Amino acid sequence: MAPEAPVLLAAVSLLSAFHMGYLARRVGWSRMAHKIMPPAVSGPPEFERTFRAHQNCVEFYPLFLVTLWTCGIFFNEAAAAGTGLLYMVARQIYFNGYIKSTRKRLPGFYLTLAALFTLSLLALTGVAARILDQYFHMNGGGLQSLLCCPVRPDSAGPGLTHPVFSSWIKCLGIKGHSKTLQRFSKDQLRWL
Repeated sequence: MAPEAPVLLAAVSLLSAFHMGYLARRVGWSRMAHKIMPPAVSGPPEFERTFRAHQNCVEFYPLFLVTLWTCGIFFNEAAAAGTGLLYMVARQIYFNGYIKSTRKRLPGFYLTLAALFTLSLLALTGVAARILDQYFHMNGGGLQSLLCCPVRPDSAGPGLTHPVFSSWIKCLGIKGHSKTLQRFSKDQLRWL
């Protein structure tokens, strides 16, 4: 196994696959309880809600996997894995609530959206940082350093001496920035 293999992402992906299988099984149990034979998808309201809850989870699943892996590869694997676990908890809350009533699905739905938004935002930040680094020769790791989560352990980290910050100063036309850079150390400006 490669030393940098995305083990956490793989573990969360496998857990999510098992979770999706469990939700599918719940639909099967509901079919048996209500004596609804495939391919029928209508019946008592409880069965229809169970079926729809599963279908909604299936519809969101590709979006989850894409954002999980993009976030984990380009931003931070641990952050992606943790948010991925939150997503699965949110989906379970959603599923259980939807079976009871359509209104009870909302807390899980909003938590799902928050997890997906977080994964998407972090993935976008990571990809943008890599584009800056790879195509514009700007250390895009600074973008992630501002969020206290560097993409690579060898990134320069935040501070006025950071290449991205220095480029911003130049773009803004701030004169005499080299003297300013010398006065402050990276540790003093870690909050940047």
